[in-house]
Parts: sequence; structure tokens; C-alpha cells
Amino acid sequence: MNRLEMSLLLTLFVLLATTGIAQSTPDCKNGLIVVTALDAHGLPVRNLTARDFQLSYRGKGVKVTSPEYWNNPVARVVVLLDLSGSMRGGMGSDKWKVAHTMASAYVLAAPPKEQISLLSFADTVQQKFAAADGRTPIQEWLSSVPVREGQVLKGRTALYQAILAGINQLTPAEPGDAI
Repeated sequence: MNRLEMSLLLTLFVLLATTGIAQSTPDCKNGLIVVTALDAHGLPVRNLTARDFQLSYRGKGVKVTSPEYWNNPVARVVVLLDLSGSMRGGMGSDKWKVAHTMASAYVLAAPPKEQISLLSFADTVQQKFAAADGRTPIQEWLSSVPVREGQVLKGRTALYQAILAGINQLTPAEPGDAI
């Protein structure tokens, strides 16, 4: 599975977990699912067609009828940053450097109106930065020497707990929410 497929799968999982199929009547044949498609560089993929998606619901194939690119400059995004010991990697590994650089670059480059929160996690969710507090506290924390140099990396990976905390920050769910 390549990075695009992994990103689509994870995004679809999170969105289904938080919003589900948008229609609620039992006989409804149409639903809305919001998916974020990113390329290997983390940039949005535009011009996708229905043939680019495979979707199933309860084991049955579902037809995708009208995918469309939608830009929401005021979207809510929760960035999850893994601080567990596994991020150190092996000899010569750049795992932490890549993750830290991507988180820092995203916080700096995201549209100004986008509401960004950041949760760091290892054994538990550790640092919580709410969108309401702005980006400055996130940038200052990411720029601190212990974080930048990976001195904070320790413990196991509590990914599911972090995802649940991210979902809780996005409750109630809105179209365009992303983790």
C-alpha cells in the first residue's frame, strides 16, 4: 500500500468513525463522505474521478458518484505527533526529523484561517494545544531544543488513545475536519 492509499484509508477510517454516512434514514441510497487525499509530499490531490475510489459498506461495494475537490480555508485540523521511543528509529534513521519537520512545516504553511490543534503522544496524550490558543504556542513548543532534538522521545505508542483525543477535539464533527 503506498502513502496515498494509506492516507486515504486512515482519513476515511477517522471520518467514518466520527461522522459516518451523513444520511440517517434507513432507505436512503445516497450519502456523503468527506475524504482528504494527499500525495507523497502531503499536498492535496485534485482532479480525482469516481474510478479513483473503492468503497464498501458492510461488505458490499458502494458506487462513488461525484467526487469533487473542496477547499475549506477554515477547516479544523488536529495534528498528532508521535513522541514514543520508536520515533528514534535505528542507526542513521531520520524518523523523528521527518515527523518534526512535517508538523512544523504544516503549522507554518496552513491557511491562516485554518484551526490547528496539536496533540503529542507516547504512553499517553502528553501535550495538548487547542486551536483557540493560536499557533504561536505550538510553534514555540516545536522549536524548543528538547523537542527539536528528539530528547522527549520515550515510551510506547498510544496511537488509538491519541486518535480518540483528536476525535473528541472535533466533536461535533463538521465537514472538512481532519486528523
